[in-house]
Amino acid sequence: MDLLDPRGMKYAITTSSAYEEGWIMVHNPFDTEQNVVLSFMASGPPPSIYPKVEVVMDTDISTSGEMQSKVINPVSNYYPYKVHIVVSAKIGVIAAGGEARVIWKPIREKEIEGKQPFRIIALAVVGTHVEEGGVLGATADFTFL
Repeated sequence: MDLLDPRGMKYAITTSSAYEEGWIMVHNPFDTEQNVVLSFMASGPPPSIYPKVEVVMDTDISTSGEMQSKVINPVSNYYPYKVHIVVSAKIGVIAAGGEARVIWKPIREKEIEGKQPFRIIALAVVGTHVEEGGVLGATADFTFL
């Protein structure tokens, strides 16, 4: 974990360069299946100062079995001016009482030169009614009403 802003006491989980992959373990303490939501730094308008990454969630660590994968492009198109914000995305589902290894791998593109490392701000184990959210994190999905 890196201290990114000593004045504001802001931390992030990151790697030492934009080219490196990293991982973190997550545990579901609940007795029901839960969504896993990842919050990360993004910038905008394009191009982002962060690399596009593939996030893989290995939910069967003992056998390296089930893998869930998602490509994340940490860029914001919501504002016409420069922003540096937190964005959240659902990355998978974890079984009741289960564990998972969440791995992020930068996607090598020519524009990765000069990029900052991918920065994770939070990882949340939430109910299955909660889906990916906007700049303030995960929100309840009421589309079924």
